[in-house]
Amino acid sequence: MLWLRHRSCDKLVGRFLGTGSVIRNKMIKNWGVIGGIAAAVAAGVYVLWGPITVKKKRKKGMSPGLLNLGNTCFLNALLQGLAACPSFIRWLEKFSGLPSIQSCKDNQLSTTLLQLLKALSSDEPGEDVLDAGCLLDVLRLYRWHISSFEEQDAHELFHVITSSLEEERDRQPKVTHLFDVQFLEGLPNQDDKALTCISRAPLHPLPGSWKFQHPFHGRLTSNMSCKRCETQSPVRYDSFESLSLSILLPQWGRPISLDQCLQHFISSETIKEVECENCTKLQQHSSINGQLLESQRTTFVKQLRLGKLPQCLCIHLQRLMWSNEGSPIKRQEHVQFSEYLSMDRYKHDSSTPRTQRVRCAPKTIKVESFDSIEKSMANGTEHHNNNKPFLNGTCSSMFLGSGVKNPFGLTHHDDSSAEYLFQLVAVLVHLGDMHSGHFVTYRRSPSSSRSSSNFSSQWLWVSDDSKKPKIAAVDPESQSSPLSPEQLDKIARNKKAALEKLASGLTPQGFSESWGRELWSEFSKPYFKDLTKFVSDERKRGTVYPPAEQIFTWTQMCDIRDVKVVILGQDPYHGPGQAHGLCFSVKRPVSPPPSLENMYKELVSDIEGFKHPGHGDLTGWAQQGVLLLNAVLTVRAHQANSHKDKGWEVFTDAVVQWLSNNLQGLVFLLWGSYAQKKGSAINRKHHHVLQAVHPSPLSAHRGFFGCKHFSKANELLKKSGKSPIDWKAL
Repeated sequence: MLWLRHRSCDKLVGRFLGTGSVIRNKMIKNWGVIGGIAAAVAAGVYVLWGPITVKKKRKKGMSPGLLNLGNTCFLNALLQGLAACPSFIRWLEKFSGLPSIQSCKDNQLSTTLLQLLKALSSDEPGEDVLDAGCLLDVLRLYRWHISSFEEQDAHELFHVITSSLEEERDRQPKVTHLFDVQFLEGLPNQDDKALTCISRAPLHPLPGSWKFQHPFHGRLTSNMSCKRCETQSPVRYDSFESLSLSILLPQWGRPISLDQCLQHFISSETIKEVECENCTKLQQHSSINGQLLESQRTTFVKQLRLGKLPQCLCIHLQRLMWSNEGSPIKRQEHVQFSEYLSMDRYKHDSSTPRTQRVRCAPKTIKVESFDSIEKSMANGTEHHNNNKPFLNGTCSSMFLGSGVKNPFGLTHHDDSSAEYLFQLVAVLVHLGDMHSGHFVTYRRSPSSSRSSSNFSSQWLWVSDDSKKPKIAAVDPESQSSPLSPEQLDKIARNKKAALEKLASGLTPQGFSESWGRELWSEFSKPYFKDLTKFVSDERKRGTVYPPAEQIFTWTQMCDIRDVKVVILGQDPYHGPGQAHGLCFSVKRPVSPPPSLENMYKELVSDIEGFKHPGHGDLTGWAQQGVLLLNAVLTVRAHQANSHKDKGWEVFTDAVVQWLSNNLQGLVFLLWGSYAQKKGSAINRKHHHVLQAVHPSPLSAHRGFFGCKHFSKANELLKKSGKSPIDWKAL
């Protein structure tokens, strides 16, 4: 650029204005042409290269983020977890360095994955956000159909990557090609005495690249023993890349631990009616009337153990369960785990002595959600599990004594005598339900190149391209400690904000905020979308009750966590002006229906001082915490059960299931076989269930009158430390 003095500029302008009009017009036209050309060039540059932006550099001690290419949080979370596993990266470096891999690097999964993981694990200055789309492109070349815009599972992707690496390994030649002179000459010298063959010519050892097993490869052992003769079958070995553990059913007041899940995984199993060859042989020494006895069938005990421990351990917590109606439900229980996991007790006892002590660190990658679907990966000889995946890199004994503060409030145990030890390095968490949600990763920050340790003491929370430090680095000699109240409060606020963000735009009309925060995941499921369309189409064709703004009146009466009593109905009243979103209730001035009249009769005899209110509006109960919930929430005018089996039952099942799983001491009033069937999944160890026939005039005299459920409900509430319901407040 040229810079001129102010006076010089004035002189130039004066000279220009002093020229003739013809000259000025020509000059203006020329400048217009030049300006047009410049604008065209600038537009072309923008189209070809895009806008000029300054790439943001990441802060020291932070890992790069990853762009979300649509719905690729599952990929980003898995890569962040794998990047915290040094031994896996070292294996990739060794594997991708093979001559057969180097000759065709362009479309190799190992080289592409290595480049991404090294960038994510580097402490050196670099770009703040990376694009992992290249990995999806390579996986598609391996015939995997993975869309960037469809929700996927991180655990499934983990197995896609490990199986593709095995496929890449198996494609390598098992015998070196004769023309690969460079590789043959580069083989290490071998002692001729250690090599034997038929020929007397010198023998080159075969390359071992095709034998490479990835660090997550392990083997399970299983054997069966007869309870009668105690004969044991040969040990069978089966390969695994991750351990999928079932979550035990919670016991009152007792937390679930990872060790309990592992113990359940290897617990013995009794199998009946198994043919025992040894028992048959023993019995065949004797015969009856010259005939041999038939094969003997006895009871066997099957035992599962961990035979070969992988260098990197991945553990997956199975949070999927099925309701009685066949709908999938995500388990939300918290599973406790410590920073170090000893796997000695789960190891198969072999007759061969263990000559080498292996110490490793487990790493986690998941999910479930807060505590949702999860996987874990670890490095070393065993697996570590935490509702999410764990990945771990090999570590030496120096890590056993280090106290590391962590974002999970992990407890520390003295495992100094353990032979197979893992240290937690990452956790992948899934926020959401079985059908939708978001993956985030808790991982150790990249280790400094100046540090002698493979692991950093600082933890990061990573969500796609967003990163936050969770715990500052501490002195290795200090003792580990749980999170402070301020940190726990901050995590709770972040969880709440994340849920509110995910729920925005999904909550239907009239659904209250507190209920929406807990049930928003249902709104994005295919069945609910189909249900919403069905009800909308029904309203276009005719009258549907209740009005759209009153379908979810039951959520507006009280906070979801203030519910104390649950009364289940079937479907709304189908007459004009009756239904308003509360089961058994009708709007004023409509007269109470027969079933409600019978409820009032029972109240008169059960609750001292109760008088018929003269109307059928039960809003006064609902505002005190009585959930009046129909199984089906809409109905076509004058056609009972017309909206049955359209999806409402699945949604209200989810409501009941949430209340059962997340609250304590509720009283469920189940009147009639329909309500009792719907409440079959209620946890009766945590809640109270009172059952009777329906208050309909057809059945009320067969057990509803005299059941005294209203007074009994108040007694149970008092025992649970809750305030009773004022049934007279109508």
